[in-house]
Amino acid sequence: MKSRIAFFGIGLTLLLSPVRLAVADPFTYTTIDFPGATVSGAAGINNPGQIVGGYTLADGTRHGFLYSGGIFSTIDDPLATTGSEALGINDSGEIVGAYDLNPPEAGHIFEGTHGFSDSGGAFTTIDDPSAGVTSTTAEKINKSGDIVGVFRMGGPGNGFLDSGGVFSTVNFPGGVGTHANGINNAGEIVGQYKASLGARHQGFLDNGGVFTTIDFPLAADTVAADINTAGDIVGSYAFTKGTIFGFLYSGGSFSTIAVPLAASTEAVGINDQGDIVGVYLDQAGVIHGFEASPTTTAVPEPGTLTLLGTGLIAAWSIRRRRGPA
Repeated sequence: MKSRIAFFGIGLTLLLSPVRLAVADPFTYTTIDFPGATVSGAAGINNPGQIVGGYTLADGTRHGFLYSGGIFSTIDDPLATTGSEALGINDSGEIVGAYDLNPPEAGHIFEGTHGFSDSGGAFTTIDDPSAGVTSTTAEKINKSGDIVGVFRMGGPGNGFLDSGGVFSTVNFPGGVGTHANGINNAGEIVGQYKASLGARHQGFLDNGGVFTTIDFPLAADTVAADINTAGDIVGSYAFTKGTIFGFLYSGGSFSTIAVPLAASTEAVGINDQGDIVGVYLDQAGVIHGFEASPTTTAVPEPGTLTLLGTGLIAAWSIRRRRGPA
């Protein structure tokens, strides 16, 4: 296995650099709920507008989904015994995710024992080949088929890049608990790490082995989740009170992404048109997926929330990032 930290330069933490806070760009928000599910979450979106994610049924079973052209389809790896989750999709429609998922109380509910890719219904298992690996999760995929994700050896996470079947480790230099969460068509990678066990989460950008920390100003935790071709980054942050917000980092400015009236919002995926997907917790404690599309006309008004599908009461922890490394 190659290590992508052999040649690196650590960039200055954005929190220590001049940054601009911007009022959130106007978006039209659409709830993405798999019909009949008790829980739904959107994780990835490609340039044609296809969305992938996961849902939970009333019987507790968990499944991945594809939402394309107004139609929902279930994405389940045929080898799965305890659920599947679809997390990323490229412009060719190739989907990546994980199966044999962790139970919700484990703190990393989007992670699975094995990663997978789904190309037109042909599933391939993705396992990091490092000795002692206990789990692998494929997070995102770009147009070249390069896949990023996280693997574990019974402890903190390690990021990986799978390029044509050749695996490289993506770990923030000197950090622990690295997750490689997103990759764009230029090969830039974003994710999260901790400076030490028990420390806060910090986001990062890996540009050809040069690592830069990405921290939302004054936040207690920051997670970078995805990046598009223009270099726009989405993710989540939280202050000490614990409420989670989504963010967009574009052109040197941070903007907050918050579904109207939601208790918490997490931005998880972005495409080249600036469409953002993720999950939000409503005031009743129900978790939904969402799509936020930049508003370019006066109608509908910025901040409009529309509904798609159904959402029932659920108890699904909002994104895995709040747990251990």
